[in-house]
Amino acid sequence: MDLRVVQIGNSGGILIPRETRRELGIRIGENVSAKVEGKKLIITNPKTKKVRGGVDPKFAKIVDEFMDEHKDVLTELAKR
Repeated sequence: MDLRVVQIGNSGGILIPRETRRELGIRIGENVSAKVEGKKLIITNPKTKKVRGGVDPKFAKIVDEFMDEHKDVLTELAKR
């Protein structure tokens, strides 16, 4: 996968596609870990999700994806 480096203020940033974020379980605004190994930049998700109450991890992932995709609508509904 080729990614473009974009200008963000005085810094450079790399945009991570939605599908890649979903696969890694990364949400907008969360921190990730990054390290350099030789000429490689390794980005990882440092958090480990703990599913409570015996919820199926696949179902939890579907709910997380739904909430990520519909964050704006859910935020507006929460204000009511």
